[in-house]
Amino acid sequence: GFTNARPAHVVYVSSFYMDQFEVTNEDLRRVFQWAYDHGLIYGDSTGMTNAEGDPRQLIKLTGDDHGIPFTRLAFSNGVFSITPGFERLPATGVTWYGAAAYCNYRSEMEGLERCIAFTNRISQYISGWTCDFAKKGYRLPTEAEWEKAARGGLTGHHYPWDSYGGSYAGHISLTNAWYKGGSTNKPVGSYAPNGYGLYDMAGNVWEWVWDYYKADWYSQPGASQPDTRGPNGPWTGTEWLMSKIIRGGSVGYYDGVYLTCACRHSGGWSPSYANWVVGFRCARTP
Repeated sequence: GFTNARPAHVVYVSSFYMDQFEVTNEDLRRVFQWAYDHGLIYGDSTGMTNAEGDPRQLIKLTGDDHGIPFTRLAFSNGVFSITPGFERLPATGVTWYGAAAYCNYRSEMEGLERCIAFTNRISQYISGWTCDFAKKGYRLPTEAEWEKAARGGLTGHHYPWDSYGGSYAGHISLTNAWYKGGSTNKPVGSYAPNGYGLYDMAGNVWEWVWDYYKADWYSQPGASQPDTRGPNGPWTGTEWLMSKIIRGGSVGYYDGVYLTCACRHSGGWSPSYANWVVGFRCARTP
């Protein structure tokens, strides 16, 4: 496995809820339309920004990667739309900020309290956005929560469905996960769920989690604390401060080792980054 996923360690995670599916284009359209209609976001055909607190770009509505659009959403005359046929595909083109903001707006729509505060930025590299994990609204899962959910109740397994090592990753059946590149994303739930009934925890699109990234975090005492939420300062450099973690692998990556439950990817994934291979799902505290 990757050196940033070592050493192996035990983390105790309190009970939490996790969305069964990745957030879809239709989910995103519905929530962002509500947010726009209520003056919570503003923008144009190129993207959207939150209207409260520290303004950050939430979604990039233009741009492509090797001809594949970042997103299948569009915005014109105050209305969001989706390319026909892409309604049930995972929402992409969403920044980490957009994923976090979506959680707040979805909470408000459903009568739940917000978890995330759009507080002013600490620096160019670090957002001041914070999360109150005691509140009952939607939020992004922590990295530890995400890995717990991805394992589906299995322990000692590299993947949610078997115990293949990384050297066997190229032989993973496409009946288990959608990866290997050469195609676009699939509708959510196209493949079998894991032991917890969660779909697409391996493959389809990468998923944003709450935590900042630090390569040697797992060797730090804080990584083994119950309900760890990742590094939280003091900040001593800029080489990793812009990075948030993505998990789960995607169709855009050929090597099945990225599908392992323990794979933690950053690679300079700024919270302002967006692409067609990165999506998200929501979590909640009971």
